[in-house]
Amino acid sequence: MHRLRAASGRAIQRVRNSVWEVVHGGRASGGGAAAADSRPSRLAHYPSSDPATHRPCYALPAWMDRAVPWIASLERLYALPASWPGSLSPEAGLLLYTIVRNAAPRVVVETGTFMSVSTHWIAAALRDAGPGRRLHCFDRFDTLAWAHADALATAGVPDDLSFVRDALRRAALDDLVTLHRGDSAHEIARAAPTLAETGVQLAFIDGDHTLAGVTRDFHAVEPFLDTGGLVILHDVFPDQCGHDGPRRFLNALAVADPRYTACDLYTSPYNYGMAVLRRIR
Repeated sequence: MHRLRAASGRAIQRVRNSVWEVVHGGRASGGGAAAADSRPSRLAHYPSSDPATHRPCYALPAWMDRAVPWIASLERLYALPASWPGSLSPEAGLLLYTIVRNAAPRVVVETGTFMSVSTHWIAAALRDAGPGRRLHCFDRFDTLAWAHADALATAGVPDDLSFVRDALRRAALDDLVTLHRGDSAHEIARAAPTLAETGVQLAFIDGDHTLAGVTRDFHAVEPFLDTGGLVILHDVFPDQCGHDGPRRFLNALAVADPRYTACDLYTSPYNYGMAVLRRIR
């Protein structure tokens, strides 16, 4: 499935229109709706990867200390076939950890928890940033049950929520994380009193990858996002990941909303890409 998705995605590459190209190409010619449709020159540096050159699994770098509970828990997750390629790669996880660790947010919102790989990276960064921090995770918690029942059987748990809770307990990160089960936008609205009190300084949006899904998640968390806060989107290069919702959302936002600045980031070993949005007003 991954190879088929990658092959079909390469056809999209000719019409790729990244946020960088919109901001620096489209706006330079006047901005507005016409700018969103412009096709600036191709990026000279744009890493891509052939899935055939990679094994269908992920492996943590050898230098990471397996005696640390959250690292040992991550290695256990990466050993499960269900983690590839749907979870963050270790390289992308390290990138996410670094962003969170340096931004040092007090409250983070994550949509699209899945097996909790990204949750591990975010929560570990929060732990290292200091006390008094919280990660709110929003997901339907049903993907393993219908797509990877073998992972539940291997873990000896009845459902996705139990799987994630067990993984976070093994990682010694469960005290930092609140899990919200259900439609992400709906559950974020239900959590409004808590989020309004604390504010949100960083959001990681990696749930529903349709344009409608990304838009709903973004607008659900936006009322609580502090000025200077970050929103990180995963899977922003359709030609690599096969999803076009995050890219279409970014292209529209870059033209229409001056409250945000955006930067695309390459990821390894698959350049599914991340984009970092910063709210500047």
